[in-house]
Amino acid sequence: MNNNGKPNLTVIVGSGFSQSVGLPSTDALTNTIRDTLGPPLDDSRYGWVPWIHKEPLTFAQAMGRFASSYYSRPNFETILHLAEAGLAYSATRYWIQVRDQAKPAYGAFTIPNPQWADFLQEAQQTDLLDFINTSVDLIAKTLAEAVKTIEDARLASLRRIIDLLSKHFNVTFATLNYDELLERCVDEWVDGYEDDGRHFNPNLLMRATDSPFILHLHGSVRFYFLRTNEHTREQICRAPTWTFDGIQNATRWVIGPATAQSGEALTVGTMITGLRKTDKVLHPPYGYFQYKLQDALMKSPRLLVLGYGGSDLYLNGLITEMRRIHGDNIRSAFIVQHEIDTPATNAEYAPAIFSGFNDRPGVEGFLRAIDIASAAGSPYIEPSSKCAVFSCGIPLTGNAFDTIVDHLREA
Repeated sequence: MNNNGKPNLTVIVGSGFSQSVGLPSTDALTNTIRDTLGPPLDDSRYGWVPWIHKEPLTFAQAMGRFASSYYSRPNFETILHLAEAGLAYSATRYWIQVRDQAKPAYGAFTIPNPQWADFLQEAQQTDLLDFINTSVDLIAKTLAEAVKTIEDARLASLRRIIDLLSKHFNVTFATLNYDELLERCVDEWVDGYEDDGRHFNPNLLMRATDSPFILHLHGSVRFYFLRTNEHTREQICRAPTWTFDGIQNATRWVIGPATAQSGEALTVGTMITGLRKTDKVLHPPYGYFQYKLQDALMKSPRLLVLGYGGSDLYLNGLITEMRRIHGDNIRSAFIVQHEIDTPATNAEYAPAIFSGFNDRPGVEGFLRAIDIASAAGSPYIEPSSKCAVFSCGIPLTGNAFDTIVDHLREA
Protein backbone atom coordinates (compact mmCIF):
# COMPACT_ATOMS: atom_id res chain seq x y z
CA MET A 1 0.00 0.00 0.00
CA ASN A 2 1.49 3.36 -1.07
CA ASN A 3 0.65 7.00 -0.40
CA ASN A 4 -2.32 6.92 -2.78
CA GLY A 5 -3.96 4.11 -0.82
CA LYS A 6 -3.88 1.61 -3.69
CA PRO A 7 -2.34 -1.85 -3.20
CA ASN A 8 0.65 -2.97 -5.26
CA LEU A 9 0.30 -5.44 -8.13
CA THR A 10 2.98 -7.16 -10.20
CA VAL A 11 2.02 -7.91 -13.80
CA ILE A 12 4.18 -10.28 -15.86
CA VAL A 13 3.59 -9.74 -19.56
CA GLY A 14 4.44 -12.48 -22.06
CA SER A 15 4.12 -12.91 -25.79
CA GLY A 16 0.43 -13.85 -25.53
CA PHE A 17 -0.32 -10.24 -24.61
CA SER A 18 1.12 -9.00 -27.89
CA GLN A 19 -0.25 -11.85 -29.97
CA SER A 20 -3.75 -11.05 -28.70
CA VAL A 21 -3.75 -7.96 -30.93
CA GLY A 22 -2.02 -9.59 -33.89
CA LEU A 23 1.70 -9.08 -33.30
CA PRO A 24 3.88 -11.90 -34.69
CA SER A 25 4.52 -15.03 -32.65
CA THR A 26 7.91 -16.57 -31.90
CA ASP A 27 7.42 -19.01 -34.77
CA ALA A 28 6.56 -16.18 -37.16
CA LEU A 29 9.69 -14.23 -36.16
CA THR A 30 11.77 -17.39 -36.62
CA ASN A 31 10.44 -17.86 -40.14
CA THR A 32 11.09 -14.21 -40.93
CA ILE A 33 14.74 -14.56 -39.97
CA ARG A 34 15.17 -17.79 -41.93
CA ASP A 35 13.44 -16.47 -45.04
CA THR A 36 14.79 -12.92 -45.08
CA LEU A 37 18.42 -12.88 -44.03
CA GLY A 38 20.74 -13.59 -46.96
CA PRO A 39 22.57 -13.61 -49.36
CA PRO A 40 23.20 -17.28 -50.19
CA LEU A 41 26.37 -18.81 -48.78
CA ASP A 42 29.48 -18.60 -50.89
CA ASP A 43 29.86 -21.97 -52.60
CA SER A 44 33.65 -21.62 -52.66
CA ARG A 45 33.71 -21.44 -48.84
CA TYR A 46 30.73 -23.58 -47.85
CA GLY A 47 30.45 -25.89 -50.84
CA TRP A 48 31.28 -28.93 -48.71
CA VAL A 49 27.93 -28.57 -46.88
CA PRO A 50 25.64 -31.10 -48.62
CA TRP A 51 22.62 -28.77 -48.44
CA ILE A 52 24.40 -26.13 -50.54
CA HIS A 53 24.48 -28.40 -53.60
CA LYS A 54 20.74 -29.10 -53.42
CA GLU A 55 19.53 -25.52 -52.98
CA PRO A 56 21.07 -22.09 -52.33
CA LEU A 57 20.99 -21.54 -48.56
CA THR A 58 21.52 -18.33 -46.65
CA PHE A 59 23.58 -18.28 -43.47
CA ALA A 60 20.33 -18.02 -41.49
CA GLN A 61 18.86 -21.07 -43.23
CA ALA A 62 22.04 -23.07 -42.63
CA MET A 63 21.94 -22.18 -38.93
CA GLY A 64 18.30 -23.22 -38.89
CA ARG A 65 19.20 -26.59 -40.42
CA PHE A 66 21.88 -27.18 -37.80
CA ALA A 67 19.38 -26.30 -35.06
CA SER A 68 16.70 -28.59 -36.54
CA SER A 69 19.09 -31.53 -36.67
CA TYR A 70 19.61 -31.30 -32.91
CA TYR A 71 16.52 -29.65 -31.34
CA SER A 72 12.99 -30.94 -31.88
CA ARG A 73 11.43 -27.50 -32.26
CA PRO A 74 14.04 -24.76 -32.63
CA ASN A 75 13.07 -21.09 -32.79
CA PHE A 76 15.04 -17.89 -33.23
CA GLU A 77 16.16 -18.03 -29.57
CA THR A 78 17.65 -21.48 -30.17
CA ILE A 79 19.31 -20.45 -33.42
CA LEU A 80 20.89 -17.33 -31.89
CA HIS A 81 22.07 -19.43 -28.96
CA LEU A 82 23.88 -21.72 -31.40
CA ALA A 83 25.43 -18.68 -33.07
CA GLU A 84 26.78 -17.56 -29.69
CA ALA A 85 28.21 -21.02 -29.11
CA GLY A 86 29.86 -20.71 -32.50
CA LEU A 87 31.36 -17.36 -31.50
CA ALA A 88 33.11 -18.96 -28.54
CA TYR A 89 34.41 -21.81 -30.66
CA SER A 90 35.55 -19.71 -33.61
CA ALA A 91 37.41 -17.36 -31.28
CA THR A 92 39.36 -20.18 -29.67
CA ARG A 93 39.35 -22.91 -32.30
CA TYR A 94 43.12 -23.24 -32.47
CA TRP A 95 43.43 -23.45 -28.66
CA ILE A 96 46.94 -22.03 -28.78
CA GLN A 97 47.89 -19.36 -26.25
CA VAL A 98 44.25 -18.92 -25.25
CA ARG A 99 43.61 -18.03 -21.62
CA ASP A 100 41.65 -20.62 -19.63
CA GLN A 101 39.04 -17.97 -18.80
CA ALA A 102 38.18 -17.70 -22.50
CA LYS A 103 37.80 -21.41 -23.20
CA PRO A 104 34.23 -22.76 -23.22
CA ALA A 105 33.96 -25.96 -21.22
CA TYR A 106 32.45 -28.00 -24.05
CA GLY A 107 35.70 -27.59 -25.97
CA ALA A 108 37.30 -30.24 -23.76
CA PHE A 109 34.93 -32.80 -25.29
CA THR A 110 34.78 -31.52 -28.85
CA ILE A 111 38.40 -30.78 -29.76
CA PRO A 112 39.06 -34.28 -31.26
CA ASN A 113 35.99 -34.16 -33.48
CA PRO A 114 33.96 -30.94 -33.08
CA GLN A 115 30.38 -31.32 -34.26
CA TRP A 116 30.52 -28.08 -36.21
CA ALA A 117 34.21 -28.15 -36.95
CA ASP A 118 34.18 -27.69 -40.72
CA PHE A 119 31.36 -25.17 -40.71
CA LEU A 120 32.92 -23.09 -37.96
CA GLN A 121 36.33 -23.22 -39.57
CA GLU A 122 34.79 -21.21 -42.38
CA ALA A 123 32.34 -19.15 -40.32
CA GLN A 124 34.46 -16.31 -39.02
CA GLN A 125 33.51 -14.39 -35.88
CA THR A 126 32.34 -11.56 -38.10
CA ASP A 127 29.93 -13.90 -39.90
CA LEU A 128 28.37 -15.09 -36.65
CA LEU A 129 28.26 -11.69 -35.01
CA ASP A 130 26.77 -10.07 -38.10
CA PHE A 131 24.14 -12.81 -38.18
CA ILE A 132 23.19 -12.14 -34.54
CA ASN A 133 23.09 -8.38 -35.09
CA THR A 134 21.07 -8.48 -38.28
CA SER A 135 18.65 -10.95 -36.67
CA VAL A 136 18.08 -8.61 -33.72
CA ASP A 137 17.63 -5.66 -36.06
CA LEU A 138 15.15 -7.58 -38.20
CA ILE A 139 13.14 -8.67 -35.15
CA ALA A 140 12.93 -5.06 -33.96
CA LYS A 141 11.80 -3.74 -37.33
CA THR A 142 9.28 -6.54 -37.80
CA LEU A 143 7.68 -5.92 -34.40
CA ALA A 144 7.69 -2.15 -34.79
CA GLU A 145 6.03 -2.33 -38.18
CA ALA A 146 3.46 -4.80 -36.85
CA VAL A 147 2.49 -2.43 -34.01
CA LYS A 148 1.55 0.19 -36.61
CA THR A 149 -1.04 -2.14 -38.12
CA ILE A 150 -2.98 -2.83 -34.91
CA GLU A 151 -6.61 -1.84 -35.28
CA ASP A 152 -7.66 1.08 -33.10
CA ALA A 153 -10.44 -0.94 -31.50
CA ARG A 154 -8.06 -3.72 -30.40
CA LEU A 155 -5.56 -1.23 -29.04
CA ALA A 156 -8.37 0.55 -27.20
CA SER A 157 -9.33 -2.76 -25.60
CA LEU A 158 -5.80 -3.22 -24.28
CA ARG A 159 -5.77 0.36 -23.02
CA ARG A 160 -8.98 -0.37 -21.14
CA ILE A 161 -7.31 -3.31 -19.45
CA ILE A 162 -4.28 -1.22 -18.49
CA ASP A 163 -6.44 1.68 -17.28
CA LEU A 164 -8.54 -0.66 -15.17
CA LEU A 165 -5.45 -2.09 -13.50
CA SER A 166 -3.94 1.36 -12.92
CA LYS A 167 -7.19 2.59 -11.42
CA HIS A 168 -7.16 -0.01 -8.67
CA PHE A 169 -3.45 -0.82 -8.19
CA ASN A 170 0.07 0.58 -8.21
CA VAL A 171 1.31 -1.58 -11.06
CA THR A 172 4.75 -2.90 -11.91
CA PHE A 173 4.68 -4.21 -15.48
CA ALA A 174 7.50 -6.67 -16.10
CA THR A 175 7.43 -7.49 -19.79
CA LEU A 176 9.37 -10.17 -21.63
CA ASN A 177 8.40 -8.64 -24.97
CA TYR A 178 10.63 -6.46 -27.13
CA ASP A 179 7.78 -4.47 -28.66
CA GLU A 180 6.49 -1.07 -27.52
CA LEU A 181 2.89 -2.15 -27.07
CA LEU A 182 2.83 -1.36 -23.34
CA GLU A 183 4.18 2.12 -23.99
CA ARG A 184 1.32 2.64 -26.43
CA CYS A 185 -1.16 1.76 -23.68
CA VAL A 186 0.31 3.65 -20.70
CA ASP A 187 0.37 7.45 -20.69
CA GLU A 188 3.09 7.92 -18.07
CA TRP A 189 5.50 5.43 -16.57
CA VAL A 190 8.85 5.05 -14.83
CA ASP A 191 11.61 2.84 -16.23
CA GLY A 192 14.71 4.43 -14.69
CA TYR A 193 15.57 6.59 -17.69
CA GLU A 194 15.78 10.36 -17.42
CA ASP A 195 13.70 12.53 -19.75
CA ASP A 196 16.16 12.51 -22.64
CA GLY A 197 16.45 8.70 -22.47
CA ARG A 198 20.24 8.85 -22.73
CA HIS A 199 20.95 8.32 -19.05
CA PHE A 200 19.73 5.46 -16.89
CA ASN A 201 19.34 6.52 -13.26
CA PRO A 202 18.66 3.58 -10.89
CA ASN A 203 17.46 6.01 -8.20
CA LEU A 204 14.47 6.93 -10.36
CA LEU A 205 13.53 3.28 -10.55
CA MET A 206 14.00 2.54 -6.85
CA ARG A 207 12.52 5.67 -5.27
CA ALA A 208 9.34 6.16 -7.31
CA THR A 209 6.29 4.71 -5.59
CA ASP A 210 2.98 5.58 -7.21
CA SER A 211 3.70 5.73 -10.96
CA PRO A 212 3.33 2.63 -13.13
CA PHE A 213 6.65 0.90 -13.80
CA ILE A 214 7.55 -0.67 -17.14
CA LEU A 215 10.46 -3.10 -16.91
CA HIS A 216 11.67 -4.48 -20.24
CA LEU A 217 13.37 -7.52 -18.74
CA HIS A 218 14.79 -8.70 -22.07
CA GLY A 219 15.23 -5.40 -23.91
CA SER A 220 13.18 -3.22 -26.19
CA VAL A 221 12.96 -2.03 -29.78
CA ARG A 222 13.49 1.45 -28.32
CA PHE A 223 16.85 0.61 -26.75
CA TYR A 224 20.05 1.66 -28.49
CA PHE A 225 23.77 2.19 -28.04
CA LEU A 226 25.56 5.44 -28.78
CA ARG A 227 28.59 4.21 -30.67
CA THR A 228 31.38 6.65 -29.85
CA ASN A 229 34.25 4.20 -29.78
CA GLU A 230 34.42 0.87 -31.58
CA HIS A 231 36.02 -0.78 -28.54
CA THR A 232 33.89 0.77 -25.82
CA ARG A 233 30.61 -0.67 -24.60
CA GLU A 234 28.37 2.32 -24.00
CA GLN A 235 25.38 2.48 -21.72
CA ILE A 236 22.12 1.29 -23.24
CA CYS A 237 19.86 4.27 -23.97
CA ARG A 238 16.13 4.51 -24.61
CA ALA A 239 14.69 6.41 -27.58
CA PRO A 240 11.21 7.98 -27.79
CA THR A 241 10.44 5.66 -30.72
CA TRP A 242 11.98 2.58 -32.27
CA THR A 243 13.27 4.53 -35.30
CA PHE A 244 15.88 6.52 -33.26
CA ASP A 245 14.92 9.64 -35.26
CA GLY A 246 17.31 12.54 -34.71
CA ILE A 247 19.79 10.53 -32.62
CA GLN A 248 23.29 10.54 -34.06
CA ASN A 249 25.39 7.35 -34.02
CA ALA A 250 22.57 5.25 -32.57
CA THR A 251 22.90 1.52 -33.15
CA ARG A 252 20.94 -1.51 -32.09
CA TRP A 253 23.85 -3.80 -32.81
CA VAL A 254 25.91 -5.54 -30.18
CA ILE A 255 29.28 -3.83 -29.78
CA GLY A 256 31.47 -6.93 -29.68
CA PRO A 257 30.76 -10.12 -27.69
CA ALA A 258 31.41 -10.29 -23.96
CA THR A 259 32.82 -13.38 -22.25
CA ALA A 260 30.98 -15.21 -19.50
CA GLN A 261 32.67 -16.73 -16.46
CA SER A 262 32.37 -20.10 -18.20
CA GLY A 263 34.39 -18.84 -21.16
CA GLU A 264 31.42 -18.81 -23.51
CA ALA A 265 30.58 -15.79 -25.64
CA LEU A 266 27.71 -13.52 -24.62
CA THR A 267 26.01 -11.00 -26.88
CA VAL A 268 24.47 -8.54 -24.44
CA GLY A 269 22.79 -5.76 -26.32
CA THR A 270 19.56 -3.87 -26.74
CA MET A 271 17.59 -7.12 -26.86
CA ILE A 272 18.37 -10.20 -24.77
CA THR A 273 18.10 -13.34 -26.90
CA GLY A 274 19.26 -16.93 -26.78
CA LEU A 275 19.09 -19.51 -24.00
CA ARG A 276 21.49 -17.96 -21.49
CA LYS A 277 19.37 -15.12 -20.17
CA THR A 278 20.40 -15.63 -16.55
CA ASP A 279 23.95 -14.54 -17.47
CA LYS A 280 22.79 -11.62 -19.58
CA VAL A 281 20.14 -10.06 -17.35
CA LEU A 282 22.78 -9.08 -14.81
CA HIS A 283 24.12 -6.37 -17.15
CA PRO A 284 22.72 -2.84 -16.70
CA PRO A 285 19.99 -1.76 -17.03
CA TYR A 286 18.62 -5.31 -17.01
CA GLY A 287 20.07 -6.11 -13.60
CA TYR A 288 18.17 -3.19 -12.08
CA PHE A 289 14.98 -4.33 -13.79
CA GLN A 290 15.47 -7.79 -12.27
CA TYR A 291 16.02 -6.31 -8.81
CA LYS A 292 12.89 -4.17 -9.13
CA LEU A 293 10.84 -7.18 -10.22
CA GLN A 294 12.08 -9.33 -7.35
CA ASP A 295 11.39 -6.50 -4.90
CA ALA A 296 7.85 -6.15 -6.24
CA LEU A 297 7.16 -9.88 -6.04
CA MET A 298 8.48 -10.19 -2.51
CA LYS A 299 6.62 -7.13 -1.16
CA SER A 300 3.18 -7.70 -2.63
CA PRO A 301 1.07 -10.89 -2.62
CA ARG A 302 -0.74 -9.87 -5.82
CA LEU A 303 0.33 -11.27 -9.18
CA LEU A 304 -1.22 -11.11 -12.63
CA VAL A 305 0.33 -13.12 -15.49
CA LEU A 306 -0.73 -12.10 -19.01
CA GLY A 307 0.13 -14.52 -21.80
CA TYR A 308 3.38 -15.87 -20.35
CA GLY A 309 4.10 -19.45 -21.39
CA GLY A 310 6.63 -20.31 -18.69
CA SER A 311 9.70 -20.88 -20.86
CA ASP A 312 12.07 -18.69 -18.80
CA LEU A 313 13.13 -20.89 -15.92
CA TYR A 314 14.64 -18.13 -13.79
CA LEU A 315 11.31 -16.28 -13.85
CA ASN A 316 9.40 -19.43 -12.93
CA GLY A 317 11.66 -19.74 -9.91
CA LEU A 318 10.82 -16.18 -8.82
CA ILE A 319 7.09 -16.92 -9.09
CA THR A 320 7.43 -20.09 -7.05
CA GLU A 321 9.45 -18.24 -4.41
CA MET A 322 6.79 -15.55 -4.24
CA ARG A 323 4.19 -18.21 -3.49
CA ARG A 324 6.36 -19.62 -0.72
CA ILE A 325 6.98 -16.22 0.90
CA HIS A 326 3.39 -14.96 0.88
CA GLY A 327 1.76 -18.31 1.66
CA ASP A 328 -1.97 -18.04 2.24
CA ASN A 329 -1.92 -14.30 1.55
CA ILE A 330 -1.24 -14.90 -2.15
CA ARG A 331 -3.77 -13.69 -4.70
CA SER A 332 -2.93 -14.40 -8.33
CA ALA A 333 -4.47 -14.69 -11.78
CA PHE A 334 -3.03 -16.42 -14.85
CA ILE A 335 -4.40 -15.70 -18.31
CA VAL A 336 -3.13 -18.30 -20.75
CA GLN A 337 -4.04 -19.69 -24.15
CA HIS A 338 -4.73 -23.41 -23.98
CA GLU A 339 -6.65 -25.26 -26.69
CA ILE A 340 -8.29 -28.53 -25.75
CA ASP A 341 -7.62 -30.17 -29.13
CA THR A 342 -3.91 -29.32 -29.08
CA PRO A 343 -1.25 -31.48 -27.39
CA ALA A 344 -0.58 -30.00 -23.96
CA THR A 345 2.89 -28.65 -24.56
CA ASN A 346 2.12 -26.63 -21.43
CA ALA A 347 2.86 -29.80 -19.45
CA GLU A 348 6.58 -29.18 -19.87
CA TYR A 349 6.56 -25.85 -18.05
CA ALA A 350 3.35 -25.85 -16.04
CA PRO A 351 4.83 -27.66 -13.00
CA ALA A 352 7.43 -24.92 -12.57
CA ILE A 353 4.84 -22.14 -12.57
CA PHE A 354 1.68 -23.67 -11.24
CA SER A 355 2.85 -26.24 -8.71
CA GLY A 356 3.24 -23.60 -6.03
CA PHE A 357 -0.29 -22.32 -6.70
CA ASN A 358 -2.12 -25.62 -6.99
CA ASP A 359 -2.99 -27.61 -3.88
CA ARG A 360 -3.48 -30.80 -5.86
CA PRO A 361 -0.50 -32.92 -6.94
CA GLY A 362 0.39 -33.40 -10.58
CA VAL A 363 0.08 -31.10 -13.53
CA GLU A 364 -2.37 -33.23 -15.54
CA GLY A 365 -5.22 -32.63 -13.16
CA PHE A 366 -4.52 -28.92 -13.20
CA LEU A 367 -4.55 -28.71 -17.00
CA ARG A 368 -7.77 -30.71 -17.20
CA ALA A 369 -9.31 -28.23 -14.81
CA ILE A 370 -8.24 -25.41 -17.11
CA ASP A 371 -9.82 -27.18 -20.10
CA ILE A 372 -13.12 -27.59 -18.29
CA ALA A 373 -13.04 -23.95 -17.25
CA SER A 374 -12.42 -22.86 -20.83
CA ALA A 375 -15.29 -24.96 -22.14
CA ALA A 376 -17.61 -23.60 -19.46
CA GLY A 377 -16.58 -20.02 -20.17
CA SER A 378 -15.60 -19.33 -16.57
CA PRO A 379 -12.30 -19.17 -14.70
CA TYR A 380 -10.89 -22.10 -12.81
CA ILE A 381 -10.43 -21.17 -9.17
CA GLU A 382 -7.99 -23.10 -7.02
CA PRO A 383 -9.67 -24.82 -4.09
CA SER A 384 -8.05 -22.35 -1.73
CA SER A 385 -9.38 -19.48 -3.93
CA LYS A 386 -5.92 -17.99 -4.19
CA CYS A 387 -5.29 -18.54 -7.89
CA ALA A 388 -7.61 -17.88 -10.84
CA VAL A 389 -6.74 -19.27 -14.27
CA PHE A 390 -8.37 -18.06 -17.49
CA SER A 391 -7.44 -20.29 -20.42
CA CYS A 392 -9.14 -18.34 -23.21
CA GLY A 393 -6.30 -15.91 -23.88
CA ILE A 394 -6.33 -12.16 -23.22
CA PRO A 395 -10.02 -11.14 -23.00
CA LEU A 396 -10.44 -8.03 -25.13
CA THR A 397 -14.22 -7.84 -24.75
CA GLY A 398 -16.84 -8.37 -22.09
CA ASN A 399 -16.47 -8.10 -18.33
CA ALA A 400 -13.93 -10.87 -17.83
CA PHE A 401 -11.24 -8.45 -16.71
CA ASP A 402 -13.51 -6.91 -14.10
CA THR A 403 -13.79 -10.39 -12.60
CA ILE A 404 -10.00 -10.68 -12.54
CA VAL A 405 -9.60 -7.29 -10.85
CA ASP A 406 -12.19 -8.19 -8.22
CA HIS A 407 -10.32 -11.44 -7.55
CA LEU A 408 -6.98 -9.65 -7.14
CA ARG A 409 -8.41 -6.94 -4.89
CA GLU A 410 -9.53 -9.53 -2.33
CA ALA A 411 -5.97 -10.22 -1.18
